Amino acid sequence: MKIILLFAALFCGFLNGELLLNGGFEGSDTSPWDTWGFVVRLVTDDVQEGNQALKCTNRTHYYQGPSQEISSKIIQNGIYSFTSYVKHLNDIPGKMFQRMKITLSYTWADDGKTDYYDIAGHSFATSKGGWYKLAGDFNAPQRPWSKVSLYWQGVDPGIDYIVDGASLKMVPEDVNWKTDANSRIERHRKGDLNVNVKHPTTMNPNDIEIEINHKKHLFGFGSLADDTYITNPDYKQYQQFFYHMFNWATVGTFKWKYARGTPDNPDYSFAVNCMNELNKNGMKV
Repeated sequence: MKIILLFAALFCGFLNGELLLNGGFEGSDTSPWDTWGFVVRLVTDDVQEGNQALKCTNRTHYYQGPSQEISSKIIQNGIYSFTSYVKHLNDIPGKMFQRMKITLSYTWADDGKTDYYDIAGHSFATSKGGWYKLAGDFNAPQRPWSKVSLYWQGVDPGIDYIVDGASLKMVPEDVNWKTDANSRIERHRKGDLNVNVKHPTTMNPNDIEIEINHKKHLFGFGSLADDTYITNPDYKQYQQFFYHMFNWATVGTFKWKYARGTPDNPDYSFAVNCMNELNKNGMKV
């Protein structure tokens, strides 16, 4: 009976497009998830969805986290979407935050080497933060592989956490994306412009030419600005592109985590210089 139920659950999962085995941790079998030197067990008293989640303890290395091989589940150049939920159970004295990542390891068929790619991350995880979503999309490479694994990693040794609701699905190709995008542009981004021209009665209207230059727009279209690229004259091409494309900007180094200097003595002069340069060029910051 257990075998039949397990097969039925897996079969329904694949019909639904799910590529992970026991990704929701609702089954009693945790063997699809590899655990390299740490302890995992199913829990029912602290879950994000469903009835069970996977608790990870006794971690001694930052890279330790549940892992599942997906070598035969994905195809070259395929597009995939991953979702999961994580909850930290403790903190490390002297560290304000932990960074959790979802990583893909590819072992290549041609030379046997392994490369690692992060597809999702959360930089400010704490035990007080409760459950947080860790999700990301990725495009599988064209290069042939012999093994691909997906796993959680990145937090300090000694951090215990629970994972739940893991899901990996293929994103179907939208062959009509360009047609649909142009249709939305016509509906939402364009409008009629009425121009009234007064001219002397002695002038032929057919001889009049009108040129309209669009200087700015109200639609909030902006980007993160790199203070070095904005203030350094060696990056004129970047600056011209930035001012042409956007009408507002966010200066990343205003955030304390990315500010120059040290945590105790942050240096915001680079951020201020960047802001002043952006304002001088008519950008909202």
